[in-house]
Amino acid sequence: MTIRPDQPSENLPESHQSMSQAGWPAMLTEIGRAAYGLVQQIDQFLKANPDFLNNLARFVTEFPTAMRSAWVRAAEQGWYLPPSAPASVVGAANEGGPTLDAYMTELMDEGWDQMTVKVMGLYPERAPILQVAFDLHRAGNYIASIPLFLAQSDGICAQELNAFLFSEHDRRADVIAQRLV
Repeated sequence: MTIRPDQPSENLPESHQSMSQAGWPAMLTEIGRAAYGLVQQIDQFLKANPDFLNNLARFVTEFPTAMRSAWVRAAEQGWYLPPSAPASVVGAANEGGPTLDAYMTELMDEGWDQMTVKVMGLYPERAPILQVAFDLHRAGNYIASIPLFLAQSDGICAQELNAFLFSEHDRRADVIAQRLV
């Protein structure tokens, strides 16, 4: 809600009426005090942590390279990171093995419903088969769901990369590497 000086206070929600009644000068004074207090806290934090801004700049600069490396390391171990993967995946990908497996399993469990909706939206022509695969998987019928997922993954990979997931490994790796650059 926008509060305007010419707006009658009785038209404002109760939470905003006191601000209007106090008048704009008083409200601006309060905002100034709050801003000054925030600036003082930031100043104290930066004095206590003199390397913070340099570390932040280094993180922002190095982050894209670290994420690309994480994508490659995870893919080498059979995991394909979603674009929404959090930055914490870098550590798990660096460690690899059981750590990466546990991390990715948790990530998949947490985002399962969102992922199913997104995949089916991205590939509506595959949605009928994917829906069956997701339903079978939810029901614990992995012996039936996994072959469907593998077949659809191979087809999606061919569709997106012009290289099949379970063959044409070198070609697929080259396409992925080019897209990550």
